[in-house]
Formats: sequence, structure tokens, C-alpha cells
Amino acid sequence: MLAKMPDYQVNADGALKEWTWPSLDDNYPHRHASHLYMLFYGIPEDIAANPKLLAACRRAIELRMNERVKQDGGIMAFGMVQLGQAAVSMGQAETVYTMLRWLANRYYYANMVSSHNPGPSVFNVDISGGLPDLTIRMLVQSKPGQIQLLPALPTALHTGSIAGVLAHGQILVKSMEWQPGHVVAVLQSPKAQTVAVRAGGKTSQVRLAAGKEARVEFRLE
Repeated sequence: MLAKMPDYQVNADGALKEWTWPSLDDNYPHRHASHLYMLFYGIPEDIAANPKLLAACRRAIELRMNERVKQDGGIMAFGMVQLGQAAVSMGQAETVYTMLRWLANRYYYANMVSSHNPGPSVFNVDISGGLPDLTIRMLVQSKPGQIQLLPALPTALHTGSIAGVLAHGQILVKSMEWQPGHVVAVLQSPKAQTVAVRAGGKTSQVRLAAGKEARVEFRLE
């Protein structure tokens, strides 16, 4: 089936095409970003190794985000989370932060029940998982054998902390604190293993003993 699938295509605006069928044009104001689904949790190797596709994905996010700005964030929560998932995977920190501010400030009733659209709308739980997930992935991302700290940190969050983040490989980021030029994290694993921890373009191979805490620290440029 994969062999029968068409290749990714780039439209005249330099963006990843939403539709590969020639008579269907991209609809940037539309609330969904389903053609970016492969970026909802990381970047596939075939895209990561292709500068043209990487640029096209960034352009697709940018053009949809331009429409969100025109709407002042007025779109259903599910669509905002979708676009945010792609943006956080691409490391577009300021774009993600703008979406997080919209989601946090406009999609909840006074009783903290989440809504489908900004302001008075209908009950909807899309951002009950989407908002915390975007926040966590902005600060910690992982794949088997690797953990990335602060992969999409916006300038507004120059200092902060997070605790209890579960990463691939049964690894717990028990705590992490950061400030300008510095980040320190405490990791724990129920099994002995070595994991590559990255931050600010630097990598450290961290040996985790079963059940023991390990501290990793980076001086960032």
C-alpha cells in the first residue's frame, strides 16, 4: 500500500499540499490540518532528511497560522491542537506559545469546563488532553533511546520547571528546571539503560541504573 501512495507534493505557495488531487486547492482557513498528521508526534525520517519537505511543512503551518491570526484564534479547539502538534514537532516555539495562550485563555468556562469554540460554545474535551500535551512536548520530547529537553521553548518561558514527565523506554523525567543558559533534569528508570539526552544542540549519554536517579545538566549557549 505504501508503494501505491503518491509522494508528498509542494504547492505554488511553497507549502506542503493538502490534497494531491490536481483539481483540489489548499484551504488555509479550514480548521483541520490533517495533511500534517505525520508531524503530530515528531518528524519522520523521510521528512527530516529532506530540506525541501521540511521547508514546505513550515510554510504550511505558517499559512494556516496566518489565518488563525486573522480570526484572532477563533477556531475550534481540535483544529488548534492539530496545528500545534505539528508546530511543536517542528520546533516553532513562538507559534506554539501563541496557540497555548489562545487555548488557555479562550476555551474554558468559568467552572474550568472546556469548550469547542472560543467564548460561550458547547462542551468539548479536545483541549483537556491537547493543551497539557502541547505544553509538555514544548519542554520534553522523546523517542526510543533519546530525550530532548526544551525542544521548543518560547522566549516568554525563559525560566521554569516541570516534573513527572514520562518518556519513551520507561524513563521518568522526575524533575527539570531551567533558566537562561542552563537546564538540569533528574531521570529515573526501572531498568538499567543508556539514553542520549539532548539540549541546546548538545548531547550527553546518560547511564541509568535500575531504580536510581541520574542528574543531567547542560550549559546552553
